[in-house]
Amino acid sequence: MRTTATLLTAVLGLCCLAAAAQDPAMAAMPTFLGTVKGIDGKVLSLESDDGNSMQFTCTRKTVFYDGKKRIKATDLKPGEYVSVQAKMAPDQTLDAVVVRREQRPDA
Repeated sequence: MRTTATLLTAVLGLCCLAAAAQDPAMAAMPTFLGTVKGIDGKVLSLESDDGNSMQFTCTRKTVFYDGKKRIKATDLKPGEYVSVQAKMAPDQTLDAVVVRREQRPDA
């Protein structure tokens, strides 16, 4: 599972570099969907729909939404389904930029 996450991070980094090389202002952030496993301090842990574990660093610039309403990180609970728009940090980790509560696709 760790190998998959490392590979995913590498692919994400290459995609971000390619997009930024074309037009840095228009580089789209990838969006990840999954179930909240926990939020501990500044780390949001998700399990993606295909069973992979992912971790995102939440910074003071990370914003959280439930619909159009802004919420706090502490409002998220394990088991909730979310989308995370993320960007690659200089240390090659993923920084959460926007986190949204979502409806499960099978609901």
